Amino acid sequence: MKRTAQSCVLILLVGHLSGFPLANPSAAQESPGVTLQALPLQGDLDLDGRILEELWFSAVPITDFTQQEPVEGGVPSEKTEIRVIFDEDNLYIGVIIYDDPEEVLAYQRERDAMLSTDDRFMWILDTFLDGRTGYFFEINAAG
Repeated sequence: MKRTAQSCVLILLVGHLSGFPLANPSAAQESPGVTLQALPLQGDLDLDGRILEELWFSAVPITDFTQQEPVEGGVPSEKTEIRVIFDEDNLYIGVIIYDDPEEVLAYQRERDAMLSTDDRFMWILDTFLDGRTGYFFEINAAG
């Protein structure tokens, strides 16, 4: 089966969320969860929904994931890569999800709708570094 990559750029304006510092290595080291290395943005970034700029591939990818559904804690059926870039005001999350486009489930297009029947990407920002409080986001291939 031929695999193709779908990519999207997720823009989060989190600079003002609870005063969360976008680059705080000491806080990341104290967290018991997964940590990542975000790349500082030097120059401009074309926010067109594609991860094509060389800058994205300079960022260290996150690839070690587990399933939530259908098998909690299971090995993912498809490869996924996440890269994170930041500037003074923004956090940019680039996601490449490898899947056969004919197999992607993306029915829901309504804002704030439940995406439980769609293939989706979910993430939580633990902005208080307490493992309990944070911001939850999810998106499907329909945006």
